[in-house]
Amino acid sequence: MLIALVETGAVAVIAAAIIATEVVIVWLSGNPGRTAFAANGLAGIMILTALGLALRGHGAVPILLALAASFAAHLFWLLAARRS
Repeated sequence: MLIALVETGAVAVIAAAIIATEVVIVWLSGNPGRTAFAANGLAGIMILTALGLALRGHGAVPILLALAASFAAHLFWLLAARRS
């Protein structure tokens, strides 16, 4: 079963859903550092998206776009964390 989850890329979707749930919970809590946390969560979700695309055999362009989005979210996280 675990092999099937990895081969289909479902493991990346499950992990991204867990991160998204954490981000929503922190966002709704009103934590002052929630913007930085959300950006960091988005960076992680985009890395997992790239992994899922690669596991499902998609081409280089969608994978590179997901990695670029992750990098942009990470840069935003660095700026947001510095302001906090």
